[in-house]
Amino acid sequence: MVPESYRWEFIKQESAGVKQLAAETGYPEVFAGLLAARGVHNKEEAQRFLYPSFLMKGMEAAVCRISQAMDAHEKITIYGDYDVDGITATSILYLYLSKAGAEVDYYLPDRMTEGYGLNENAVRMLAETGTKLMVTVDT
Repeated sequence: MVPESYRWEFIKQESAGVKQLAAETGYPEVFAGLLAARGVHNKEEAQRFLYPSFLMKGMEAAVCRISQAMDAHEKITIYGDYDVDGITATSILYLYLSKAGAEVDYYLPDRMTEGYGLNENAVRMLAETGTKLMVTVDT
């Protein structure tokens, strides 16, 4: 026997709205009822809820700029961070770009002498050594 605390409790939804949502989306009424319980009321809202976009603002422009740099064989430097997620992000992007044929390098600042985040001296040094595009991760 399933304990009472493990049983699903369905919140009753207005049946005409659920029927309308089911008809609009083509989903079964029980699924449309679950969507309605989450505040979804029409096909457009259902699409946004079920297939969200995870692109950050400006991502399309960033992808275009990286593609331009790759096409022009510009040096791209990934400016990361020295903590676990910074090194991981740097590694993932470095591996991807290098396998895609980019001229890519990376830079991880020294914790003791450069501190956190971007620093002007490092950015200047990267520009002086040929970096045309700098992509920051975890900064």
